[in-house]
Amino acid sequence: MQGNRLTGPIPSSIGNLTQLLQLDLSSNTLNGSIPHTLGNLNRLTSLNLSGNALTGHVPREIFSLVSLSLVMDLSDNRLDGPLPPDVSGLTNLAQLVLTGNQFSGQLPKQLDNCKSLEFLDLDGNFFDGSIPPSLSKLKGLRRLNLASNRLSGSIPPDLSQMSGLQELYLSRNDLTGTIPEELENLTSLIELDLSYNNLDGSVPLRGIFTNISGFKITGNANLCGGIPELDLPRCPAARNTHPTRWLLQIVVPVLSIALFLAILLSMFQWYRKRPGQAIKTDDDATLDDVLDEMNYQRISYAELDKATNSFADTNLIGVGKFGSVYLGTLPLLLKGTSAPDKVAVAVKVFDLCQIGASKTFVSECEALRNIRHRNLVRIITCCVSVDARGNDFRALVFEFMPNYSLDRWLNMNPKSEELKIMKNLSVIQRLNISVDIADALCYLHTNSVPQIIHCDVKPSNVLLSDDMRAVVGDFGLAKLLLEPGSHDTCSTTSTGGLRGTIGYIPPGNSNILCARHILT
Repeated sequence: MQGNRLTGPIPSSIGNLTQLLQLDLSSNTLNGSIPHTLGNLNRLTSLNLSGNALTGHVPREIFSLVSLSLVMDLSDNRLDGPLPPDVSGLTNLAQLVLTGNQFSGQLPKQLDNCKSLEFLDLDGNFFDGSIPPSLSKLKGLRRLNLASNRLSGSIPPDLSQMSGLQELYLSRNDLTGTIPEELENLTSLIELDLSYNNLDGSVPLRGIFTNISGFKITGNANLCGGIPELDLPRCPAARNTHPTRWLLQIVVPVLSIALFLAILLSMFQWYRKRPGQAIKTDDDATLDDVLDEMNYQRISYAELDKATNSFADTNLIGVGKFGSVYLGTLPLLLKGTSAPDKVAVAVKVFDLCQIGASKTFVSECEALRNIRHRNLVRIITCCVSVDARGNDFRALVFEFMPNYSLDRWLNMNPKSEELKIMKNLSVIQRLNISVDIADALCYLHTNSVPQIIHCDVKPSNVLLSDDMRAVVGDFGLAKLLLEPGSHDTCSTTSTGGLRGTIGYIPPGNSNILCARHILT
């Protein structure tokens, strides 16, 4: 009911709609307070009351709605009062937007209990006090907006622990002290706004601070140093003529660095010897470049966790060397529809503790980013994030094939229950499947740019749709040709040992031929 010029207060009787999933009354002229009866909507996943003239405190009952998982948007109203500790009850919420109200008081430390938060927008209010260092526990947070408040004190260095943070806005407050050098470690950060505060000292020189278009520090008169493009004055060098102090200033840092490097080297050697631990390769450096060229929107870990029932064993449909595949359902916008519809998907989660798993993820992304063919597996989206424990998380989301793999049909146990449902393949079906596979390989070898050699075609990597159409998947070992016009020896962008799965290695792989690959 958004944007309908509705007036008057929100009726308390709306709390009787206990089966309601989404409530959107945004962009109207509603006034009065938010009825506490909204706390009865215990199935509500999304609440949007933004762009009205609502006043008063937010009822505590709303913060107990654990069903809220998508968004709670109360922005651009006249709501006031402190943000109560009860906000900790929103444990499943992904977006909390309170922009443009009159909230006051200190930010509650209990916000760190909202583990699923990805977007926290509290800008344009009257919050005061310091920024709670406990916000650093929100490992999945991608945007933190505290701009245009009355916050004071220093910027907590703990914020550097939010490894997935992409946007940080702290402008137009009363923050003091220096800019923490630890913010250089936020490798995912693309926007940082610290303008119009009372910050002083030197501006860091690494990380986000190397790109003048990525950060703002205007309106902090006492800053110095930084990259030349900032045109700030040099930081004054402290003079010290005492010989003993001068010697200590050199010897102590040198010894500290040497000791640190020795400890770091020992830890690295110990870590390399641990079984089952992944060692990062040069492929990790190209991952961001590959994903930036892909045309689809990435998905968050929280969305995949919900889609697969927290990656439950009952949703597990396959296990491979580099990870597992789960059945899930995602709300996707299909052609000819105006609202998202739940679609069955296959979620391939990579086990990054396995050596080569990260390289396999990059290889699949490189191979799948440009190819489009009815007999090749269709990638829907991908996830590059951190899980609930703060560990790196990589996953690909594919179209679900309800008839599973060709291997399952060819090697079915005659005494199994599956045989009662899945009949043997007919001669026509086998012929059609063979033609589909040949069409897919022909496309990869001749029509895709760059040309691709799959290197691991086998029954378990051939999936079947509901109409028994065969699609080729699993591009983890795929190789990209350096010369798109070549049809003889397939010079690849990487070299190594034998290619393929043990037990099925195409003959002559020391020098892969396109023709040999399609015949095998």
